[in-house]
Amino acid sequence: MFPQILQPLTQVPELSSDGAGSIHYLPATRATVLWGRLPCARDVGVLTVDSGDDVMIDTINDEGVLADQGRDPAAFFSRHGVPREFVLDDAIDLAASDFGRDPGSDGPHIVTGPIRARGARSCDLLKMTVLAYAYLSAATDFTISQVVDRVTGVHTRIRTADYRG
Repeated sequence: MFPQILQPLTQVPELSSDGAGSIHYLPATRATVLWGRLPCARDVGVLTVDSGDDVMIDTINDEGVLADQGRDPAAFFSRHGVPREFVLDDAIDLAASDFGRDPGSDGPHIVTGPIRARGARSCDLLKMTVLAYAYLSAATDFTISQVVDRVTGVHTRIRTADYRG
């Protein structure tokens, strides 16, 4: 019913490259994430890469981490039928930390980064290619309604053929 999950830092995946550059792993930790906004020039880079490098980036879904959801992802997802072992440890650690969010200026999303490109200057055009992506946990795959759809079958699936717009 639940897929295999990759817990942060404990099961660093085997990474492979085409040989053009180095390979980096950027976990989502208190030191590497921002609340609710994309990184900007004043933010300190959490990783610096060279052209051609590959980076595996962990992300954290905000479900259960937000104050209005209790800042307890394990309890939050438990209420939706997701066992604790399928909730990412990094989300639980972040929720338990002093990682504060100002609702007046910070959006609800958790953003990993910024990543700096060595030698890049303001207004340079950088190319990033997504080689692959993987859902690390049934509990943090997009939105809670989608999790509930797959995990407990509570929501009705909407198919294009069902839509009469």
